[in-house]
Parts: sequence; C-alpha cells; structure tokens
Amino acid sequence: MFQNELSLFIVFWVFGWVLLGVDMAGVKDSHLRALKEFEGTRPKKIKSDNGLYVYHYPSGVVSFVYRYSVLNKQKDLVLGKYKNTKTKKGITLAEANAKAEQCSSWLANGLDPAIEFKLQTQGTLAPITVRDALEKWLEEYADKRRANAQKHKQQFEKWIFPYHGDTPLERMEQEHWIYCFTETHKFTETNNKKTYPVAAGYVLQNLKQALQHCKRRKYKFDLSQIDQLTIDDVGGKKQERKERTLIKHDGSDWSELTALMKWLKADTALLNDYYLAMVYICIVFGCRSQEIRLATTDEFNFETGLWTVPKEHSKGGRVIIRPIPESIKDWLHNLITMNSVAQTPTKKPKGTKEDTEQQKVYVLGELKKPEAVSMWCRALYKRIGISEPFTAHDLRRTVATGWGCLGVVPHVIESELGHTLGGVAGIYNRAHYVPEKAEALEMWIRRLDELRIDNVSILPIKRPA
Repeated sequence: MFQNELSLFIVFWVFGWVLLGVDMAGVKDSHLRALKEFEGTRPKKIKSDNGLYVYHYPSGVVSFVYRYSVLNKQKDLVLGKYKNTKTKKGITLAEANAKAEQCSSWLANGLDPAIEFKLQTQGTLAPITVRDALEKWLEEYADKRRANAQKHKQQFEKWIFPYHGDTPLERMEQEHWIYCFTETHKFTETNNKKTYPVAAGYVLQNLKQALQHCKRRKYKFDLSQIDQLTIDDVGGKKQERKERTLIKHDGSDWSELTALMKWLKADTALLNDYYLAMVYICIVFGCRSQEIRLATTDEFNFETGLWTVPKEHSKGGRVIIRPIPESIKDWLHNLITMNSVAQTPTKKPKGTKEDTEQQKVYVLGELKKPEAVSMWCRALYKRIGISEPFTAHDLRRTVATGWGCLGVVPHVIESELGHTLGGVAGIYNRAHYVPEKAEALEMWIRRLDELRIDNVSILPIKRPA
C-alpha cells in the first residue's frame, strides 16, 4: 500500500514539473521561452542548478534569482530578468548561470553574494572615471600642498579631460594616455599655436603622482599603464637647466640688475603698482613669485620682524621664515596698510566657505592668476631695455649670485631662498638663520640702493674665493 502511494506521488511530481516545462537536469531556454501569462498573485518558482531559481510571475515576466543562506537565514538575490525575443532586455540563461556560479564562489570564500554583486554592479554602472580620479587628487592632495594646484587643474582640462575625461579609469591603457597627448599636440599645431613639450612633461609627471595617490586608495586600475610612459612617449622634453642671472656669475658685471633697479623708480611708484611691488619684493627677498603673489597680510608680523611663508604657499611644502629688513619695514608696512584698506572684505555669514575666502587680504592688493604674472614677467626685459629675456625665477638666481658675491655663506643663501639643505644637514638642521639673513638682507638692500643712484659708478664685486 505504502509503495503504491509513493509511486503515485513520484509520478504526479514528475508530471507536474513536465507541465511547467522544466528539465530535471536544469532549466533550458526552450522551457523559458514557452512560459506564458497565468492567473494568480504569486510567482511560480522553478529550481535550476547551482542555487539558481526562475521566478515566473503571473504577468509573464521571468526573473532569475539566486537563493542562498547566511547564518541560517535565507536570502534571495535578483540577478536580472530573462532576456527574450520580445523585450530584448535583461540577461540570457547562460549569463544567469555564470552569475550564479560567481555567487556560489563568493559564498564558498565567506563573502555575501548580495554585497559583492552590489559592489560589482556599482563599479560597472558608475565606474571611477579619469576625471573623478584626477579631481580626487587635486582635492585631497594638490589643493592643500601645491601652491600651483589651479595650474595643474587647467593642464588636465587642456591635455586629458577633452579626450578621456569620462573614460573609466580601469579601462585606460598606454595607448589611451598617449592619445591624449598626441591630440593636444595636434590641436595646437593645427591652429598654428605654439606647442609646449615642457608642459607635456609636467602633465605626465602630475598624472603619475595623481594616479599613485589613487592606487594607495585602492582604486581598481593598472598603474603600470601610465607608470611605464616616458617623456619621449608623450612628445615632451625636460626643462633645460638655466643659469640666467642679471649679474655675471663672477660678479664682474652688474649692468642688467642696475637697469632693472633704475627702471623700478622711486618708492612711491612701487606702492601704487602691483607688478613693480612684486618685482621689488622678489629681488629683495629672493622669494618665488608665487610666494608673494599668494602672500596675505597676516604672514607679515612687524612686531617680531618676520615674514612667515606657510607651507601651502611654498613649493617644497615647508614653512619659510624670512626677517623683514629694518630699512624697508616702513615701506612694506605702508604697502600692506594701503592694500588692506583697499580690500576691506564684505562680511559674509560666519563659518561659511565664502566668509573664509573673503577674509583673505593680499599683500599686493589682489590675487592675480599665475599665468598673468608669468606673461608680464616674460616681457619685462623689453620694458627695461635688456637684450636677453629673463623670468621671475631668474630673479631668485640673481639674488643668490649677488649674495654670494657679497660674501654671504651658502647655507644662509639656501635658507633665504627656501631650499632644503642636502645631506645630513638637511635632516638635522632646522635653524632658520634669522640673524644671519637679516644682516645679509641689509647689506643686499644697500647694494640695490646704490644701483638705483644716477651718476654713481658701481665697481664690480668679485665673488669670494
């Protein structure tokens, strides 16, 4: 009796699955295509292999579901709808089986398939793009540690973003990076514009630093695709090391610096012109143009007699301390006072970003873009009447040369310029040499004042042996 009932049950069970169009060895495409609409409120569940289920809804919609247990709790993970000939959307049976196998693999390795599937889907649908990655570096690193971060952003916008800004980072290969540079060079040449191979080298260098930053944050991409590129690969070249100064290296000829100092005119004119004041401060302190361009009034303390350049304004990311010479203290104080009055900020709600930005009062009266400053400086030699061009950076080299000719010792010169001392001295020596720099500055200013006087013969000063 029992055997007859068992046999009858098996027959009806098998017959029921056959009616559903299910092969006992697994679901087949032919079975899925045959599924139609039916009356009811709940879906029919058809089991396949490897934890894969087919949910057949009354509307005729067919979905794939992966069923599994975590800590004795059953979970259903929807893998996608069945892709049929009518909708042409969704996933195939083969794709569903592949996803189910992946889920089983995750489960075997102690991972929750639902979480892993979500992470995988997000990475596919909303991947980290090249633009996302580079802007992340700008925000998290460059904006805080690079005084010329804005220039880096402008270079990315010119060299990279137009061509592969929206490309997923993990899809970028060498040929794609090279394409960005090739197209930028081609664009400038086509429009009869000057190419900038040195800039290409800088962009490549910043790209490598930015993507190394992203790699440390576990972004998924192949870093070697950019790391293996060379300057030659991107049509760039290294900037040639220059030795241009307005003083002969041996101190035998000061005529170019003399021409500059005479052109700067009187102190009154220096107070009323942005660029005249900038050049004068650069030639006095030997500072970088960006250090004074970004300098705010709170950096100058006339009680202590110190100019403290914050690390975010220095190229090396280090604080630079320079004494304020007594001989120009009144002039510098007048400059700051005059520009502070002219820049009285409009009050914004406290605590807002706008409030923070508005409260910045710049020593030179305003914040000019680095490109504007560089362009003005490149044409300065013509204004002065000097035959050979020079840059704002050449003024720093001129100061170093002049101080050397006056007998200032090298470590004091390096400290004034904001350079890091090499070797063991650079590791252990944290002295700012304020008294020594103050003495050197006063001696230097006296020399500059002599150069400005008409009808005075300036004898050459030889660099000490």
